[in-house]
Amino acid sequence: MSRLCIIFFTIIFSGCQVFKIGPGFSKRSLKTFSVYANVSLESNSMAGSKVKSRINFFKDSIILSASPALGIELARIKITDEKIYIDQKIQNKLDSINIRELDPQFKLKNLKKLFVSKHEPKDTMVYSNTHMVVTLTKYIKKDNIFLPQKVTIYSNDKNTGIPFQNTLDIQYKKINI
Repeated sequence: MSRLCIIFFTIIFSGCQVFKIGPGFSKRSLKTFSVYANVSLESNSMAGSKVKSRINFFKDSIILSASPALGIELARIKITDEKIYIDQKIQNKLDSINIRELDPQFKLKNLKKLFVSKHEPKDTMVYSNTHMVVTLTKYIKKDNIFLPQKVTIYSNDKNTGIPFQNTLDIQYKKINI
């Protein structure tokens, strides 16, 4: 009797599309790719800090996530043409920054071109606005894509106005295209 009930309910639910199994999303249909890397931070306050990172490049956004060796996600940053969304997981805090206030000429596709190139770029690529200067250097070829190994961010401290510098050293592990 129990077998008959199981078979009956399986036929009923599968016929009603409750158990609909579809093809899902493919990476090619989303036009995205992911970069996995270990990032070392070289700054005065946090020298030697290492995190694992994942960067997903989508058509309309870039999503960066960072986690220490244990794999717990510390933060997630989503960059779009209009805003930067910052999700700080440990502090359970969500922030957003209006990009147009920082840089009225900002375009996401230009940022993607600075970070990822199919052709070997110049030795140093620079992005700048009134609040910061970012230099991308030491490009390496990984899976037919050129990526920077070193990113340096020059900015002024909001409270003191004293200039400071953060340098990110990036070791790429895997690229999913």
